[in-house]
Amino acid sequence: LVSACIQLLQAYAPFDQMEAESLRFLAERVKLAHYPKGALILASEMGVARTLHIVQRGQVRVRRSGGSSSAESASITLGPGSCFSIGALMAQRESSSAYIARDEVFCYELPAEDFFSLTQKSTVFNLFCTQYIAGLLRQSQQQLQLQFAQRAAEQKTMNSPLARVITRDPVSVAPETPVRQVVELMASRHLGSMVVVDSGQQPVGIFTLSDVLKRIVLPGASLDQAIEAVMSPQPRTLPLAANAHDAALAMAMHRVRHVLAVDEGGRLKGVVSERDLFKLQGAGLRQIRHAIDSATSIEVLRHAREDVRQLALTMLAEGVGGQEITQFISTLNDTVTRRIIELNLDRHDLYGIDWAWLSFGSEGRDEQTFTTDQDNGIVYICTDIMDREQTQLRFLEFARDVNQDLDKCGFPLCK
Repeated sequence: LVSACIQLLQAYAPFDQMEAESLRFLAERVKLAHYPKGALILASEMGVARTLHIVQRGQVRVRRSGGSSSAESASITLGPGSCFSIGALMAQRESSSAYIARDEVFCYELPAEDFFSLTQKSTVFNLFCTQYIAGLLRQSQQQLQLQFAQRAAEQKTMNSPLARVITRDPVSVAPETPVRQVVELMASRHLGSMVVVDSGQQPVGIFTLSDVLKRIVLPGASLDQAIEAVMSPQPRTLPLAANAHDAALAMAMHRVRHVLAVDEGGRLKGVVSERDLFKLQGAGLRQIRHAIDSATSIEVLRHAREDVRQLALTMLAEGVGGQEITQFISTLNDTVTRRIIELNLDRHDLYGIDWAWLSFGSEGRDEQTFTTDQDNGIVYICTDIMDREQTQLRFLEFARDVNQDLDKCGFPLCK
């Protein structure tokens, strides 16, 4: 049986080039398994792959993850000499595809432990597996590039009419509304501006977050006065049919950060902010870095983190290499982490203590991808004159707040 197995395998790559001793090692350890027509040989629901399959006779249909029994899926077929589950075996995970017997199938099956031993024994087989994995990675990158390129083509552009740029219904108040109520509404809705409209829903003014500081806080103005006393009158408006370019031009010409979209009757239909246009143009590295460095709240950092992700997806669609993308993501994620630490230092008294925040795992290796969790720690010096227990509690409270803010910004806690 061993000789018959060797003779059959030598008709197919990579076994035709495999060292004689290694080929015999393989033939002595495989078992021949039979699968009737339609039988499920391997699938993700079977758990972590524990066997290398080599088709001895028959044909095996491959159904990709999320695929159906369509003609396209059915056309992916493996014949005698074909190997499958190499990627799942090497990653020690479940198979991402389902393998089904198209007719009566016989497979040589090699246990995972012997599979890994064979990769150590045989240079030929090791190279074959490495090239196989590299091929899978190339296919995955091509599929992702196609997916994100299609998504990018569907996304809004600067030629989009304002009706498409507006993402939510406008929030407005009447001119007699007290300032206190307006500020509370802006805070609860996370709004950067509030539009003031008349009884016909036509804009008569706008009040922004910067106005809160300049017109309320610094002058010590009353919060009980009507919003019309402190709003900016005659806000810039554009018809819904105008495009994002028109809005950008209006902002540049009039030095404003918001343009109001109105219908044919002049009624408010939406607000277009400078940030909305920033997203359409595609955030660049310099702009994102500046936004992170100057962020004064976790909400701003949360938006910046999403900009990092979107820019990375754009880079992937444009064919930028995986190593460059992971370094780019890791660098900007480090910047976000550093800014979160700085913001939390304002609320924690660690003055006079020598300490450092440590990043482990993929962040420490500059290998972060689109989704990553937290893996960090703190090292500090506790001198003889310091209360060791109290110092530890201070750092634990500080670390907890930083971890929670990182979680809010898209870095989930490590589980």
